[in-house]
Amino acid sequence: MERFGLGRVTEERVLGESAVKKYKKLIVLGKPGAGKTTFIKHLALQCNQEYSCPILFLFLLISSIFSESPNSPSILEYMGQLFSECGVNVEQIQELFVRKSVLVLLDGLDEVKNEHYERTLNEIRSLSRIYYDNYFIITCRIAAKEYSYNVFDKFTEVEVADFNAQQIDRFISQWFENKNFIKAEEVAKALKNNYRLSQLAVTPLLLTLICLVFEEKCNSPNNRSELYTEGIEILLSKWDAKRGIQREQVYQQLSLQRKKDLLSYIAFKTFKEKEFFFSQKEAKSYIKEYIQNLRSNADRDKEDIQLDSEAVLHVIEAQHGLLVERAKGVYSFSHLTFHEYFTAREINIRKRSEIEAFQELVNNLSDSYWREVFLLSAEMAQPDASLLFKIMKEKIDQILDNNEKLQNFLGYVHKKSFNSL
Repeated sequence: MERFGLGRVTEERVLGESAVKKYKKLIVLGKPGAGKTTFIKHLALQCNQEYSCPILFLFLLISSIFSESPNSPSILEYMGQLFSECGVNVEQIQELFVRKSVLVLLDGLDEVKNEHYERTLNEIRSLSRIYYDNYFIITCRIAAKEYSYNVFDKFTEVEVADFNAQQIDRFISQWFENKNFIKAEEVAKALKNNYRLSQLAVTPLLLTLICLVFEEKCNSPNNRSELYTEGIEILLSKWDAKRGIQREQVYQQLSLQRKKDLLSYIAFKTFKEKEFFFSQKEAKSYIKEYIQNLRSNADRDKEDIQLDSEAVLHVIEAQHGLLVERAKGVYSFSHLTFHEYFTAREINIRKRSEIEAFQELVNNLSDSYWREVFLLSAEMAQPDASLLFKIMKEKIDQILDNNEKLQNFLGYVHKKSFNSL
């Protein structure tokens, strides 16, 4: 909010573990890359190490995977499915809830598809009200969803705080510990002398990329898209240097640019369908499509291409950390921010005409799901993003032309502002 002249909103900081002790039901909000998932994984590890909360059993669930489970099970039924191979049934899990000894961690509420959202909210409402003496923690991006107050009326909202100056310095120091003290000093100095860069350093994900770029290149990107570009290139280059797998010949033929293009292709295909998670079959299909488009021999055997796609998926999953297997046969980008970055990149590399690509993007102008993609696309379009903004304005004008309520509201605002002069 500082850039809009409203100043920073500051509230007392509390330790995450202290908030969990104090409130049995929490919604943990945060910006992209703020560390929401890392926090609940840390909490799960703490509980496993006899953390002082009165918790005997915990369940860490990915919200979108649960919401898209076949046959739409309840959360209890879904837990039973997860632990059936261990000989644990629903009745036994239910007994744990009755004993008030369960911590339920639901990660990524904002990643649930719209068609599954109401059912997911209803399931959370039902379980948290029936077994109200257990612990429930939900993570969600700030303003990602307008969830109903009736669903979370007993939940307390907390927000993952930005890194402060001391935390940033400590992170940098630990990153370069036993590596290069001089570079740690250079990073700290660069942040102090570059306001835009220092604004990026307040989240763990972006500060990680800043350290990674400095470690390899000793430079300082000025915006997020530049930082992602340089950081991801380093990750992919290290992937190449360390892989040591020789049998995937089709993968060896992919240059750094082609690898980025492949990930961008997968990202765009899945993101526009609002698929944060996708099956192994879908992933291999997208890889196969990309490989086919590269082939000079159009008659190449389809089975051979399928084998290639399996090999490439295996290498991607195993060796670079950008695409990971979340559950058996279920894949996603390792962080939603990377999914959004590669989607924006696919739009901006302009294999189609620039106008066509931007028009397809602008069709999603009123959908908050695309917010980060718009912001990244505007940065990538620099130094001249005028065409994107022109198409956005035309779309906004079109929306206004078809909405009488918005026209009346803007007319009222104009009249009030004019009278106040």
